[in-house]
Amino acid sequence: MNFKNVLLASASALVLLGAASSGALAQQIQQNDNGLVPTLPDQLTLDQFVGVNFTLDPGSLRSNDISGGYANNFTGISHDQQNNGNSNALGIASNVVISTAAPGSGGDVSQQLWLRGSTIGGDYSNNAPGPLASSFRENTITDAFAGASGIVDVQQNNGDGNVLGIGDVVSANIGPNLFGQNGENHDDSSQEVLLEATVTGLITSEVNVVSGGDITGERTNTIDGGAFAEFVGMASVQQNNGNGNVIQAANSVIADLGTTTDVDPSEDALQSLVATAVVTNNTGFAQSDAGPPTPYDRTNLISDAFVGPGGIVNVQQNNGDNNAMNVGNAVRAHFLTVDDIDDASAVVVSAAGFVTNNNSSLNTTDQDQNRINTIDEGSFSEAVGLTAVQQNNGNNNAMNALTAVVATLFTSGQIDGGDAAVDARTHAEVTNNLAVETANVDRVNTIDGGAFNDGAGIATVQQNNGDNNVINASKAVVAGLSDNANFVGFNGSIVDDTTITAVVSGNIAVIAPTNVPPGYQNTLSDSFNGFAGIKTVQQNNGSNNAIQSSIAVVANVITP
Repeated sequence: MNFKNVLLASASALVLLGAASSGALAQQIQQNDNGLVPTLPDQLTLDQFVGVNFTLDPGSLRSNDISGGYANNFTGISHDQQNNGNSNALGIASNVVISTAAPGSGGDVSQQLWLRGSTIGGDYSNNAPGPLASSFRENTITDAFAGASGIVDVQQNNGDGNVLGIGDVVSANIGPNLFGQNGENHDDSSQEVLLEATVTGLITSEVNVVSGGDITGERTNTIDGGAFAEFVGMASVQQNNGNGNVIQAANSVIADLGTTTDVDPSEDALQSLVATAVVTNNTGFAQSDAGPPTPYDRTNLISDAFVGPGGIVNVQQNNGDNNAMNVGNAVRAHFLTVDDIDDASAVVVSAAGFVTNNNSSLNTTDQDQNRINTIDEGSFSEAVGLTAVQQNNGNNNAMNALTAVVATLFTSGQIDGGDAAVDARTHAEVTNNLAVETANVDRVNTIDGGAFNDGAGIATVQQNNGDNNVINASKAVVAGLSDNANFVGFNGSIVDDTTITAVVSGNIAVIAPTNVPPGYQNTLSDSFNGFAGIKTVQQNNGSNNAIQSSIAVVANVITP
């Protein structure tokens, strides 16, 4: 099987395990309510705002823990929120529509998922009092959600002045080829996913006066112990210990699953996925007395977790301050249907990040601050579908990761005359920033230990310990896959347009010699072996950078 076959097979698995499982979930919840037809707009809007605040933490311990077999083999919709911080806006929303109606009652679907978050102004300061027996701020998920299925959203936050938002929108028509129900295709469908984040005018300070003791890190996010093993469906996990951040995740799925009735010869599938992040006029200061090899003051760890999941998985771990992090997924697919997309399929993916004028004399000044991001012990091995992982310990960063898919998979009807348009864009500006790093500033990004081995689909991994950075990843896929020799696919105009723009100017970075190894280190080892599909890996420890990746694919494949 060539690359295209692998890619599309991965997309088919995504639809089956992601959209179909979500559809099955909704069907289970509404098992006594046939005739629920998505004929009206399916809209979810989440507006979050944190205004000017002041918090001073003299060194209290903050810990969020999900463990002890929690929610293993859970089925359904799960929202779990744990918060020890102050002046935060946390929000989770899900909107599921399922159609098990008789033929002839299908209709249009228009989905809009808008996540808008802003944190403006404020002064946030936390100080560790001295030697501690464990982490100062700690989020942990271990031995939890194994074998779970459906929609699972988790938020763990110990920081102050943050906006965290997760939104899920699912719409599916289910036919007799999957669950023994009557159903028909959407005759038209459109999706619009918009993520907007603004972080401006913030002052953050972290001072860890620590010497001796068994210190594992002042800010620690950990997912391990078999958490989310064999998970099926849609999962979004956010762990944050930083201050003054906006962290967002959005999913939007429209799917026709096993339907047998033709609706209309013209079936449009239009997708728009846009993420914008603005980080401006902020100040971050961090200081610690201790150095490596232990402790690492800011630690993100995913170990022996998310092994063998299927569907859509988003993980965001952040210990930095004054950051905007976005991740967005949009899927529009037909799976095991008789008729399919006969007309236009358009995907527009755009990510823009701006980090400007963060040039205070104290801005992003680290003294003996040690940062490490790690994914190992088989995490995400044999994962199938869409996977996005963001690990960040830096300050004043804007990180975007976007993926959009339009797919027609294993259909038995002949498809003709379809147009396919794919447009993936990224735009980044980093201007007028200052970063000062003094002795023993060690920053390590590591992916090893069999992570992502034998996975399939689309994977995006962003690991960042630097300051004043914009990191973008943008993907768009339009695909047709069938084992029917009469399969035509998108037999029309194909437009594939990818644009990348980056501006880095007027920046100053002063880096003192790192006296204790490992210094700055990015490592990729024993990982992504046997992976099939599209992957983007970004590792950064530098300052004042714009890092971008944009991929656009259009493919038609017949498997004999």
